[in-house]
Order: sequence, then structure tokens, then C-alpha cells
Amino acid sequence: MSTNDNILNTNKPRESMVVASGDNVKKTPTATRAEYVQDWLKKQRHAQIIGNFILGYKNKRGGYFVPQILQINDSGAPYVIEQRAPGAALNQELFNSLSPDAKEKVYASLANFVYDMNHCRPMATFEQKLNEPGKSGLDFAGVVARVTPYLSTNDITAINNAYSFFCSRLELVSPVVLFHGDMNENNIFYDDKTGTVSFLDLAEATYENMDYIFDRDLKRLPWLDTQKLAAQYQDMVRPENIRVKSDPAMLDLYNQLRNLKWSGENMIANKNPAIFTAIVQEQIKSVTKSYGNAVAALASQNAKTM
Repeated sequence: MSTNDNILNTNKPRESMVVASGDNVKKTPTATRAEYVQDWLKKQRHAQIIGNFILGYKNKRGGYFVPQILQINDSGAPYVIEQRAPGAALNQELFNSLSPDAKEKVYASLANFVYDMNHCRPMATFEQKLNEPGKSGLDFAGVVARVTPYLSTNDITAINNAYSFFCSRLELVSPVVLFHGDMNENNIFYDDKTGTVSFLDLAEATYENMDYIFDRDLKRLPWLDTQKLAAQYQDMVRPENIRVKSDPAMLDLYNQLRNLKWSGENMIANKNPAIFTAIVQEQIKSVTKSYGNAVAALASQNAKTM
């Protein structure tokens, strides 16, 4: 945190009050409602687990600081004790004031952090992400099986064809990896005395694809050139052949399949599934269109390489 003894979390909406003292900080929830407090504690436990994953990763590149959560008190007045990050939030003004060498150090530290987060836990695929149990507790095939009575044979064939094609071309999409999830400038600190770059608040860390990481999460940093960072990252992982960018048509097909699963889960959860039949059928049309675009795009790419 900053060098002030008493500071407020600058995230919006503010979820924690933060008071710094010595080498540690004490965080408390900003609201007292029981359900809010329980959700806050759940996030703090998640942040602690993710932080321990990174700190315990034997092959990490390092070169940055991640504050460790030392204590979580969940009885009485809840609080968290966490290591204190030196310096101040790395906003646009602070970044602009840095020397060229310091800016390069920030980029190198961030690239290493992305790499370590991505690798500290096993990577997943889009197929695995699509088959994670949702509100229905079912994988993609399970959801399709449950909604089959409300759909035509042609609808089911269209779904299966699109899904099978997608799973047969997973090399065209970026991997699903663990990452920060809330990479705003208040969660990166820079200490000009030591050149230390710190990454805070892992409460939103989750598995996302590389496209999301570079196009959404990291885009929240106004001073960051994501193309430059992606190039640095790609140099690190080239031997592993990790795609930073997915084929656009395949990414769209994944999103449409995911939306179809979500619609199907809502259909299953509703006491009158027939209400959602029209919604699911419209989503099938979107899936079919994306499937056709993906097949055409692949055929065009193959033709260019011949």
C-alpha cells in the first residue's frame, strides 16, 4: 500500500477498508450485512489460495511481489492481515513519470506475472471450460440431452455438428488459463525507491482464455500497450506453442455454444421449460451461423496454404 498509515481501497465499488501499519495491512469489509460479509470472506479465501499457488510455483519467473495473506479472521468482526506492498498505485501519471528503463522493468514484471499465473495451475482447454458444470450441474452434452424433448431432430443435429467441429479444432483457439481477473491500476503498485512491481487483490482470479486476458482484463490498464506485452509473453512461451490470439471465427463459435448452454440451463431450471424453447431455438440459429462461418474460414485458410 502507500506510505500513509491510513488509506482507503480505491477500487470501485469499494469492498474493503484498508489500514496499513508497518509491514502489513488490515482489511475489513465495507458493509456489515451477513450475506455481504460471507461473500467478502469467500473472496479473501480465494485470494489467499491463488496467492499461495503463485508463491509455491517452483518454476515461476518472478521479478515482482505478490502480498501474502497471513491471516483471515472470520469470527466476530472479520478482517484480513496481508503483507504490505511498497510504493503507490501505478496509474497513468505515475507510469508517465518513470524512466524508459523503469517502464521496461514494469513490462518485464507484468509479462512474468502473466506467465506465472498462467502456469502455476494446469492449463485448461475451451472444451473443458464449456463442459464445466453450471447451475444445472451438467456438462454440455448433459444439457443438450435434457432439452432434447423440446427440440427437433434437425436442431439436435445442428448442435452436435457444431460442437463436434469445435472440439476437433481446439488448436485454433487460445488456451484457458488462470489469471488475475481484475487488473485495474489500483491493483498494481510501483515503488520508485526499489523498482518493485507488486500485484494485489487476487479475489477475482479465474480461468479465462488468453483473448480475454489481453483484450479485456489487461485493457483496463490505460498506460499498457497490450500488443507489446503480448509479444513479450509470446517470446516466453513459444516453445510451448501457446496461442495468444484465437481464430476469430472459432472464438465466436465457442461463445455461441457457451450461450446455448447457458440458455439450456435456464430452460432446465425453469418449472415450465417450454417458455425457454424459443430462446434456445434462436440460440441454435446463432450457433449454426457461427459454425458455418468457422467452416468457411478454415476452408479459406487451407486454400491459402495450398
